[in-house]
Amino acid sequence: LHTCGLTVAGSVYCSGWNIVASVGDGSTAPRLQLTRVSGTNKYFSVRLGEAHACALRTTDSTAFCWGWNPNGQSGAPVGPNVLTPTALGGGLKFFAISAGTIHTCGITVTDSLAYCWGQQANGRLGNKQTAGANIAAPVAVNTADKFSAISAGFEHTCAIRKDGAAFCWGRQFNGRLGNGQVLDANIGYTRQRIGAEGF
Repeated sequence: LHTCGLTVAGSVYCSGWNIVASVGDGSTAPRLQLTRVSGTNKYFSVRLGEAHACALRTTDSTAFCWGWNPNGQSGAPVGPNVLTPTALGGGLKFFAISAGTIHTCGITVTDSLAYCWGQQANGRLGNKQTAGANIAAPVAVNTADKFSAISAGFEHTCAIRKDGAAFCWGRQFNGRLGNGQVLDANIGYTRQRIGAEGF
């Protein structure tokens, strides 16, 4: 529903449908051309979900999100769309972030731990819960593993541990967790390693 880019100078520009504020310029009017998101922050990374986006501020690695927020995926109180980039609560700093459809995940700077927020149904937040609750603040993924990369999808999440091993959690329907299973089950209690090879 939207497209964003990061300039060499660290500014984020977006365009698209914008009816749920996914462009981040304070409006809900369609943007047919790239429009700078509101504020003066500079960012070093930006990631897009279906209708929300998050970026990491250059000066201190704080996460800022905007757009669609019915499940808390933009890190604000559940419900209203987030019109402009808004700092994620909790004080965590991230070196990597990924916006899924209705959840978001990141890896912290200080300890390389994974945190997620948004809709926890199907175990996609990795917090030992599979019931459909909306979590607007970051919750720790249920592992002490340290990660180097993370990717939030539709109903699942995958991350690369520092030793190169890949792990996924969430809905394993049609083998999407890569654990050899095709049955429809929600894996929110234990991570599922993908094969034996490193990535």
